[in-house]
Amino acid sequence: GTGDSQLVKRKRFNDIRFRILFHQDSVGRVIGRNGENLKHARQDVSTKAHLRVPEFPSSVHNKDRILMVSCELSDVPSLLQKLAPSLWHALDGLPQREFNLLVPSDVAGAVLGKGGSTLKELREKYGCKVKMHKDKLPYSDERVLEIPGKEGQIDAMIDTLVAVLTLLQEKPLLHDYIRYTPYVCRVEDYRDAQPHTTSYQVPWSRRFPSTRGQLF
Repeated sequence: GTGDSQLVKRKRFNDIRFRILFHQDSVGRVIGRNGENLKHARQDVSTKAHLRVPEFPSSVHNKDRILMVSCELSDVPSLLQKLAPSLWHALDGLPQREFNLLVPSDVAGAVLGKGGSTLKELREKYGCKVKMHKDKLPYSDERVLEIPGKEGQIDAMIDTLVAVLTLLQEKPLLHDYIRYTPYVCRVEDYRDAQPHTTSYQVPWSRRFPSTRGQLF
């Protein structure tokens, strides 16, 4: 079927694709001057990996940015070891150690399990208080899977994320979904960015539907 062919195509070129939400204050550390940090992470781990932080018009109402990753599943731990400290922003002087994985709502059940059983198993096995947020992000079909950790728990956090990606890989998307676009959170944001617009229009995230069966 179409879903099977898309899964085979995805595996042929890159084992896994995923997107991580992070705070705008960290974007300079993540990207580096002229993209050097992302480039070095890719070169140090795997030339097959692709890392990107898309640019969005600035908004005073939304501080979200997205790291897009495409790589072999086996390369995920090494990549995250290099990028994690840059992804975490400081709050009251303390780093907020967490991975916020964007998960299409239709496949969130693969991580939750019946009655939350799979999520509970992940918590018990890796020791991270992983949480699947119930609400979808604005104007999208995506939810946030939050993987927080304390100092010294980076390995457990990464292991949890890899386990989640493995679960999602076993339940491929079979249809289009609307990806979260950080820029559009409120109608006012959209109007502010479009000075000549007097009425509400379709947000950016709905103008660019995702590719069938892919995470970005």
